[in-house]
Amino acid sequence: MDREEAVIEETEEENTQLNAKDTKIFFAQQCCCRIIFLTSTTGFVGLAFFLASSNISGTTINLLIVFLSGLIGSILLRRVFSTNTRIDRTSSIDYMLSSQEIKEKIIEIWNCPIGANIISDINTEYIVIFKTKVFDEAQSHFNIIGQCIEKSVVSSHSNVGIKDDDICNSTDTVLSGNPNRISINKQFRNLSIPHGFYAFSGYYNQDFISALSNWDAVDIVTKAVKTKVTNSPNSNLQRRATQNNPVWNLDRIDQEFRPLNGEFIYPDCAGSNIAIYIVDSGIDIRNPDFEGRAVYGKSVCDGCIPCPFDDYGVAKNSTLIAVKAFDDEGEGYDTDVIAGLQFVSEDRITRNLASIPINLAIEALIDSGIHVVGSAGNQNQDGCNYSPASVPSAIAVGAVQNTDNDTLSTYSNYGPCVLIYAPGDGITSTYYGNTTDTDTGTSFSSPHVAGAIALYLCSNGTNMTPSDVRELLNSTCSRNIIGNLDPSGGNNNCLLRTPPTTG
Repeated sequence: MDREEAVIEETEEENTQLNAKDTKIFFAQQCCCRIIFLTSTTGFVGLAFFLASSNISGTTINLLIVFLSGLIGSILLRRVFSTNTRIDRTSSIDYMLSSQEIKEKIIEIWNCPIGANIISDINTEYIVIFKTKVFDEAQSHFNIIGQCIEKSVVSSHSNVGIKDDDICNSTDTVLSGNPNRISINKQFRNLSIPHGFYAFSGYYNQDFISALSNWDAVDIVTKAVKTKVTNSPNSNLQRRATQNNPVWNLDRIDQEFRPLNGEFIYPDCAGSNIAIYIVDSGIDIRNPDFEGRAVYGKSVCDGCIPCPFDDYGVAKNSTLIAVKAFDDEGEGYDTDVIAGLQFVSEDRITRNLASIPINLAIEALIDSGIHVVGSAGNQNQDGCNYSPASVPSAIAVGAVQNTDNDTLSTYSNYGPCVLIYAPGDGITSTYYGNTTDTDTGTSFSSPHVAGAIALYLCSNGTNMTPSDVRELLNSTCSRNIIGNLDPSGGNNNCLLRTPPTTG
């Protein structure tokens, strides 16, 4: 092991930092060395002239000079350096390096994947997803990233005006703090979801992005994409409750065939003890139709505040938790959606209840046992090209119209990735300001399925897995009812039906 390797190991073991004290020690050592050299040289030259003027032989003079030089130099140097610690010597050696060499040495010590300044010069957020699904290994990667960001920011803070305490997450809280919001300096945002999805985002320059893309620990590096809200199981019959003269969409999903009978019949448990998270642009929890069952969850979109945003609900006793991931215009970034899903994963524990990054986050959520229902999309295209419909284990919901043959809505996505369909046109629901409103879209069809799942869970037991629920919905739906859904192309002609009931 050479001297440089020894220095690196000693620095890593002692976890030392280069500081002003070390600098002063180094320059003091340099000054002492120069004084010793000049004094010794002057003395030895004078001694040489003295001896040369005597009758002593030249060989004897040379030997005497060498001996005295070694003796005096050894004594003086030992006196100077004997008071310095190992850390001081290491720090002095570090300071002998240039600024760039110091940065590279830090990178080497911490195994940092880059040596470039990471301050972004463009307003672009990137998502970085690790390959590992193991918590401990992910924690190690986050530690490296945390140190890398900290060292890069601290080493350049005098030029960019960033304070040490502006760094978003320290290495010991990177997976355990309050991670969802972007840091002040936009360097780090933890987007991890336990059970297999470990990721972060930030505003980075191309040098940093390029280096991360080449790091073996990283699976995906991609730009954050702005999104917009577009508008054999247990078959025992359950005790029922009845809502008379309901809106058409509720009337439709509790019966297999038309005509509508003017009733919405549902299990009397009505979704009790089931929590439904609405990751969207917010809900008005004060609306009286919620009867106090709606609560604020979290607002994760940048600049958004929690939205102060039943005759219209499917699961009338379920708890509704608002997670605001889109602004009032229905716009946001996929990082906001992931942060919303991350909150669901964390909050679910406390309550005991084609975006590739979004898909991976949803898969991790489902793997943890959470039932994920999403809109199929309003592009009138194959839903497999969009998130969240393209997640195989998610429940993607298309929309149908209020017609005699339950026509597929003209805007609804379809295809093999869409598991089920539900009413989506002219849906009357609660709205901001203690009012109601009528609107259209798969975002209005998917809540029907979420409510139906709550009914199935309270009827059959909450220990059903997401796979169990998918099979249950697929086996109990009204088959081949949607009149204009092309049977080719793997379309699943399956119209939502709530659990059968008995008086």
